Amino acid sequence: GYNLVWLNPANDWVYRHLHRAEVKICDLADLHADARGLEKRALNQAARELLLAQSSDWSFIMRTGTVARYAEERLKNHLGRFNLLANQVDNSQVDGEILSQLEQSVNIFPDLDYHIYSRHLQAGPKQVLNGRDKTLSLLVSSRIKVLILSWEYPPVTVGGLARHVYDLARALAEYGDEVHIITCPAAGKGAYYFENGVHVHRVPPEHVNAEDFMTWVRQLNQAMIEMSSHINAFHGPFDLIHAHDWLVEEAGRKLAELLKIPLLATIHATEYGRNHGLYSELQHYISDLERQLTNEAKLVIACSRYMAHEVTSLFGLPPAKVRVVPNGVNPASLGEGGQVYRKDRNQQGRSPTILFFGRLVPEKGVQILLESVPRLVKRVSGVHLLVAGRGPYEEHLRSLSERLGVNDRVSFIGFVNDEELSGILEQSRVAAFPSIYEPFGIVVLEAMAAGVPVVVSDTGGLQDIVEHGVDGYKTPPGRADMLAYYLAELLVNPVLATDFCHQAWRKVQTVYNWHYIAAATRRVYQEAAIV
Repeated sequence: GYNLVWLNPANDWVYRHLHRAEVKICDLADLHADARGLEKRALNQAARELLLAQSSDWSFIMRTGTVARYAEERLKNHLGRFNLLANQVDNSQVDGEILSQLEQSVNIFPDLDYHIYSRHLQAGPKQVLNGRDKTLSLLVSSRIKVLILSWEYPPVTVGGLARHVYDLARALAEYGDEVHIITCPAAGKGAYYFENGVHVHRVPPEHVNAEDFMTWVRQLNQAMIEMSSHINAFHGPFDLIHAHDWLVEEAGRKLAELLKIPLLATIHATEYGRNHGLYSELQHYISDLERQLTNEAKLVIACSRYMAHEVTSLFGLPPAKVRVVPNGVNPASLGEGGQVYRKDRNQQGRSPTILFFGRLVPEKGVQILLESVPRLVKRVSGVHLLVAGRGPYEEHLRSLSERLGVNDRVSFIGFVNDEELSGILEQSRVAAFPSIYEPFGIVVLEAMAAGVPVVVSDTGGLQDIVEHGVDGYKTPPGRADMLAYYLAELLVNPVLATDFCHQAWRKVQTVYNWHYIAAATRRVYQEAAIV
């Protein structure tokens, strides 16, 4: 039959390449929904090249055997151009001269818009949501008005969540979105202020005065709910609510119902994962709040594939409800440290200092790092470990350092701010993050952005960030011997360490750039409106 014309031994090799290219253009359309300038032109041209590669003429000619070589050359030529443009967009290195040449040689479909490949537009140009029509323009480029709930926000910084929300909010504002944060009180900060394009609303301190943390959390949620009517009256209506973690579960759930808008949730970590199980009444209670938040939300964002699997398995969520959007890093926040790659800092010239920075809790694995020090000193002379951060595990770690006899090799330097961290990164030869449980690991990105090679545990979200032997090393969790081996490898091989730094910097500038992460988050916002 006619099907043999289009699929037969003479042309069946074509379709796997076309399929990969179509998946790629869909990925690009999703990731770069708000492309501008050269990037937008490159994506439109890539779409043209793909359409020409998909022409049924080539398969037909190969089947008939008339000018089969010509057909193969045309197909390979268009696919080659497509792949060239796709790679340039991926690496944020679109060559304007090459692009102009391709546009002149293939100027078919001048009005073609690459957005037609976006997976979020597959249902057609109109979507009906909550009784209202949302047009194609809403899904592609409309201004979003979002109310973000977070229990911490700079200058109140307990963990990585505060920095994540701060950078995300600022990046969304740069897209022209109207971003409002409701968060905890902070010394020296008023109840409302406008900073870096973001509206910040802080709960009055007299509304959250409990000494018991769980009571304090309940007070915070109640105050957020009470503030919302005033905020909505002056700044609303909002398009959606974005709640971060269980600590704002009640406020997120009740405000979504009160304001009649979608609720989106980001889960940064789970109580089960942090504790490797649920052993107390409090842990079960927190896990139940996480379950309720994720089940009430229209969509759930996880920061890594590992976390996506964890929340679906723990809370019984359908995988289709979870979206993976990674954390990002802002190299500018590290001051001079963020310029390291461009300065091509000399690894050989620095003392063999290893750095850990983060919260001092068991799941961060600093105890494993301390256990690696006796092995390290046998291979590398002058090794010194800096441990930056605070946490409930600090006294245990200090005692362990003494028992291991490495006090003279270890310095606990406490909490450091961004400026201080920049200086410490400048002095460090390697950064180590031997986590036992790590949903993502934004500190790894900060080290990579500062031009410091990394050794991490092969677990959780760290598996996605580091490519072993390319831009860092990964070790089995809990293996102090393997950790010592790979730390030594980087300390004694400065050329290798520098190469890792170069590769890591490219990744930070592309995959973990806040511009792209904000674009991905906006697409989830838009999608939440049509679920």
